[in-house]
Amino acid sequence: MLSVQPELNFNTEGLEVTVHAEDREAEGLSVEDVFTMIVTPVNDAPTVEAAIGEFTVDEDADRTDIANLDDVFTDLDGDALFYSLIDPPAELGLEIADGVLSVLIQEYLME
Repeated sequence: MLSVQPELNFNTEGLEVTVHAEDREAEGLSVEDVFTMIVTPVNDAPTVEAAIGEFTVDEDADRTDIANLDDVFTDLDGDALFYSLIDPPAELGLEIADGVLSVLIQEYLME
C-alpha cells in the first residue's frame, strides 16, 4: 500500500512519482510505474490570529474602538473576511464599521 500525507496546506497541480519494484531473487528483474500526484487546494476556515480578550470601558465613555478585526482574524487562503455580531447585548451599543469593532454604552438603557 502506497500512502501519502502532504504537508499542511500543501497543494500542487501535479508532481511525478515513480514507484520501483524489484525481484531480488533474480538479478536485473524490475519494473517501474510512473504516475502524477495532484493535491487539490481546499478553502480553509478563518482562524483567530490574536484574540481580543477582556476589554474595559468607562460607563460614560464616548465611542471606543475595541479592535481592528483584520488583526484578530486571518484567512490562510487570503479570502476577504466579512464580520458580524451575533446577538450582541443592546446596552453595549456594539458596532462593526470598516472592520473595526467599537462600543458606545447606551445611557438610556443603563437606568
